[in-house]
Amino acid sequence: FDFVALPVDLGGSLTPDNSRFFLYRPGALDGAYAALAAREPAARSEFEVRLDGRTLTYTRGECPGDVADARFHVEVVPLDADDLPAGRRAAGFEAFGFALADRGAAFGGACVARFELPGYPVAGVRTGQRAADPPPVWEPWVERESSARRAEASRLAELPPAWEVSLPVEDASFPRGVSGWRETVAAAEPALSSAFGVYLEGRTLHYVRDGCAEADTEARFFVRVAASGEAAGRSTFAFRDRGLRYGGACLAAFGLPDGEVLGVRTGQYAGDAEVWAGEFPLDPEAWRARFEALAAAEPALSSAFAVHLEGRTLHYAREECAASDVEARFFLHVTPLDAGDLPEERRAAGFDNLDFAFGERGLRYGGRCLASVALPDYGAARVVTGQFEGERRLWQGAIALGE
Repeated sequence: FDFVALPVDLGGSLTPDNSRFFLYRPGALDGAYAALAAREPAARSEFEVRLDGRTLTYTRGECPGDVADARFHVEVVPLDADDLPAGRRAAGFEAFGFALADRGAAFGGACVARFELPGYPVAGVRTGQRAADPPPVWEPWVERESSARRAEASRLAELPPAWEVSLPVEDASFPRGVSGWRETVAAAEPALSSAFGVYLEGRTLHYVRDGCAEADTEARFFVRVAASGEAAGRSTFAFRDRGLRYGGACLAAFGLPDGEVLGVRTGQYAGDAEVWAGEFPLDPEAWRARFEALAAAEPALSSAFAVHLEGRTLHYAREECAASDVEARFFLHVTPLDAGDLPEERRAAGFDNLDFAFGERGLRYGGRCLASVALPDYGAARVVTGQFEGERRLWQGAIALGE
């Protein structure tokens, strides 16, 4: 043949509808490789990876068949998670996979491939090759929102990487500039200082660590959200799903759920043990003001905790509060005015069971404990609440609601 064809419609493989490609005379690929090899790569591993605008270029001078056959993966971390397809927002990145033959060529012993980044603003990229090649379940031109693409991304993520590198995108920031993060987020006071500094910016938690080794990111992270309503919950994530390690620094981000949030407990864990952890309110001044206002008011119930009723929310407050004081679960039984308002499975008992762990609804901060629980929307006659261990109740009391 007189020519070598390299596809440059980097959104997908060649089809009758998108056949655009460069034509090289014999030896021209060697020249293209030589030109690329003269430039400093953004990252080095089995391949040298260069970033030119929004295009990743992979080059390797000696490219044996097993290397050329391994499948590439690209994980793109956006500046704004809302730019991701709906199915990838929870993961925090978009995953792509391709074969060398789809995006490049092996010729004269050298390999060259190119990948075009998505159009949205990008914070950084993880890329490499997987050690195994899963069965193909999609073609690169399948719609980004399709279940087939999500299935392929999940399948790729389960395979161990043969090699992998991370690099920032030149015109992006994470959270406001990989190269300038010390002057932005890290210049502020962290909400929590531990193995990572945890910074709160709006509804986003940023995890920052300078002098960060790969071993520092192996343990999974957890985020436990304390809230009176549906925002309460616990999430976990791997560092590689939400962050980048670059230039000796580690940066990761986690978006908090919508709704009113009292506070957050976060850290890393291995097995059943916490490696490090800490908790803090989203607004420390507002948290202190709320606690002091409740302390000055007459509680509806006084026991180990002072229980206050404010509208349709119960607040549990304790001034001098140790970690041992909140280890036992709380019980909260709500008796409705009309038993028909109960969920069907609770009608025989005659009350609604809203038992909770303190960490789901509350926060221990500055030696004080405060938890808040929203009552159901139906009319309630009374509540019975307290703490228990097994079959034993540690303390309890009843509040007549008089509705």
